[in-house]
Amino acid sequence: MAKFDVVVFGGTNVGMGAGCSCGCAGCGGVQNVEAEFDRMVANMRERYNEEEVAFSFVNTEGKPLGDFPTIEEVIMKGYAFPITVINGTPYLAGAIDKEAVEEILAEINGGCGCSCDSCGGCGQGC
Repeated sequence: MAKFDVVVFGGTNVGMGAGCSCGCAGCGGVQNVEAEFDRMVANMRERYNEEEVAFSFVNTEGKPLGDFPTIEEVIMKGYAFPITVINGTPYLAGAIDKEAVEEILAEINGGCGCSCDSCGGCGQGC
């Protein structure tokens, strides 16, 4: 089992037009968000293997938001898709941010930028 579980939830941002210039990945539809997710995973696979980090994408379109209670709670607080959840906790909303995900993984890992067991979580000798 992976040490980290990174799940990105995509969906439709109600009340947000598709022509905004905010720079988020959520305005262009779930397909754009999923493509951005795929790019993030490909980039992060250079640093983290499958035993270290599991990545998955969940398309919520056409499904009742109640099927995803944690995501529903985040959306009801006014945050936008995509929503990034790490080890069951929502961390990011409105965009896919590889650098932010890497920082969060390092923070969860006690400040160590790696996720191997050989260095004892210190980041030395990996």
